Amino acid sequence: MKKRIKCLMLCLVLGFSLITAPVFANKIFVTKSEFGNKWPFTVDKGFVECRDDAIIFYANDKAYAVNGTASRLGYATINEIWKDDLETLKMLKEAFPNETGIRTPKMSIGPIMDICN
Repeated sequence: MKKRIKCLMLCLVLGFSLITAPVFANKIFVTKSEFGNKWPFTVDKGFVECRDDAIIFYANDKAYAVNGTASRLGYATINEIWKDDLETLKMLKEAFPNETGIRTPKMSIGPIMDICN
């Protein structure tokens, strides 16, 4: 009986490792310092995962959808950590001083997406 339990536990551990290994193998660690003023997030670091057509960003123990494919797969919206582009907002307000409905633009997420291309 003990041998069966040990065998079952070993099979579960090995099976779990085989299933999860590819998911962690293709994550790329990125930091704010690497991107400088092009860093689009309010967190300082994270992992980018390129899974088929989905691009996922991991930070603070949470997975965020960077593109529409990842969003359709059910990952959390990136808006929670997507940084406002205050420089562009300032330029827009200067260019259109009488406009009251200017929305705050977000930083370009292109540099993160380029990692997967």
